[in-house]
Amino acid sequence: MHNLCFQTMGFRDPAPRIAQNINAIEGYRLAAFLRDGLRAKGVLCAEIGDEDYGWCFSARLGKQPYFCTTALDPNPDQPLEMRASVYVQKHRSLRDKLLHRNPQTPDDPVTAIVEGLLLSHPEVSDLKLDA
Repeated sequence: MHNLCFQTMGFRDPAPRIAQNINAIEGYRLAAFLRDGLRAKGVLCAEIGDEDYGWCFSARLGKQPYFCTTALDPNPDQPLEMRASVYVQKHRSLRDKLLHRNPQTPDDPVTAIVEGLLLSHPEVSDLKLDA
């Protein structure tokens, strides 16, 4: 699983959208931005849903499925700024995991697309990739 973290003053969700998340976590607009960008690059993406830890959607590049999640949390050091997290997880079968096949490598294509989308956004700063 790859984790991309950054600071942002964008992607803020309106109160009614936040209320739709079981834990009132922001990140829907970030998920929508990434989903739309992935779709534009030929990645098939499902609708966005809420989860305990934020917002998520499934994606597929060729035959390879992925699970993407997003969340925005307040930055205690900067009241107007949010800390954002994006996780990109490549689904692998139990057999692949046991045999150490098909791992998610640092040059994963879906992670690269997500990273490029974030780098191109003017309200993303201090982007870090933990691969």
